[in-house]
Amino acid sequence: MSQVTIEAIDKVLERLPKATYKQAKEALQKTDGNVVEAIIYLESNYSDLKGSSKKTTEIFGKTTDELKEQVLDLIKKSNVVRLIIERKGETMLDVCLLGTGGMMPLPYRRLTALMTRYNGSNLLIDCGEGTQVAIKEKGWSFKPIDVICFTHYHADHISGLPGLLLTMGNTDRTEPLTMIGPKGLERVVSALRVIAPELPFPIEFIELADPKEEITIAGYRIQAYRVNHNIVCYGYSLSIDRAGRFSVEEANRHQIPQKYWSRLQKGEIIEDGEQTYRPEMVLGPARKGIKVTYCTDTRPVPIIAECAKHADLFICEGMYGEPEKSQKAVGYKHMTFVEAAQLAKQAQPKEMWLTHYSPSLVRPEDYMESVRKIFPRTYPGKDGKSTELDFEEE
Repeated sequence: MSQVTIEAIDKVLERLPKATYKQAKEALQKTDGNVVEAIIYLESNYSDLKGSSKKTTEIFGKTTDELKEQVLDLIKKSNVVRLIIERKGETMLDVCLLGTGGMMPLPYRRLTALMTRYNGSNLLIDCGEGTQVAIKEKGWSFKPIDVICFTHYHADHISGLPGLLLTMGNTDRTEPLTMIGPKGLERVVSALRVIAPELPFPIEFIELADPKEEITIAGYRIQAYRVNHNIVCYGYSLSIDRAGRFSVEEANRHQIPQKYWSRLQKGEIIEDGEQTYRPEMVLGPARKGIKVTYCTDTRPVPIIAECAKHADLFICEGMYGEPEKSQKAVGYKHMTFVEAAQLAKQAQPKEMWLTHYSPSLVRPEDYMESVRKIFPRTYPGKDGKSTELDFEEE
C-alpha cells in the first residue's frame, strides 16, 4: 500500500472542500494513495459529497460518474499502466522544477533538474545526485519516464542516473528509455552503469553533434541548441505542437472523399489505390502550441533568446545574483540574474524562472528588484515549483 501523504490529502480536500480530513485519509488508504480514485470513492460513498466538487467536471471534462465508468472500463481491459486525464478535451503539460541548485546539493536545495508530464509520458532534463528523491517528494511516478535529456556531463547534472535507473527497473518497466545528450552520451552512461548493469528495459541513445538539432519523440518536438560552457553543453526547447482545425474547404480543395475526413482528422494516413491522403490535407493553419525552454551552465549567447522566443515558460540559469560576482560568472562560464533577464527581455516569454543557484546564494529573492526592472515577469525558482500549461483558448 502506498504511503498516504499530507500533499495527497490536501489535493482531495481541494477538490472536495466539504470532506473531512479523516474521510480524505480513509479514501486514500482504500485507493492506494490515488487522488482521482479517492475523489471518486468519496463522492460514491458519501451522499453529502456527491456533486460537491466543481473541479471534477472543470478539470477532467467529465462528471464523477462518467470518470468512474471510464476508470472501471480501463481496469476491465487490464494491462493499463497509464491513465491520461484531459481537461476540456485538451491534454495539459505539467512542469516541475525538481531542484534549483548548482555544483552540490544542500540541505535546503536540491540539484537543478526539470520534469514534465504530457499524455501519460514523463520527460526529465538532467539527473544529478538526489534527483530521484525530488521526484518522490513531488509524488510523480518513475515508471512513465520515457525520455531523459542531458545538458552536459558534469557530475551535478548526471551522477544521480544509476540510482534512478535501478528504481525505474524496480517498477517492472519494459518499454525502451531514450536518452538524449551531447556526443559521448553512451560512453558516459555505460561507465555509470557499472553499478546498474542489469535493467529490464533497453536504453536508446541519441547523441547531439550539431549546433542545433530537432527530435520528435513522445509527443514532444525537442529542439536542442548548443550553448557556451567550459565543456560541450546544450539547452532544450520542448514544444507541444497543435494542429489546425478541420477545414471543409481544404478537404474539398484536395478532392478528398468525405468518408475519409474523420480518419484523417484523427491523424491517420490513408492509401486509396495510387492516391495517398495525409492529415494536413484536411486541416487549416497550425494553431499556437505550448513551448518550454530550458538552459543552464552557459554564458549568455544569442541562440538562447532565439530558442526561447515567445515561450510559455523560460527556465534559465542564474548562478549569481550578486552584481560583484559578474566577473566570476565570466570566468566559470555561467550567468548572473541580470544577464538572464536581458535574454528574457529579448525573447519575451510569458514568464521566466531562475535556477541553478550557486551554493553561496542563500536568498535569490533579495535580488529580484533589479532583475524585474529588466524583465518584470521574472520569478526565483524554488525546489518543486510547478505549473500546468494548456493550449490557449480560442
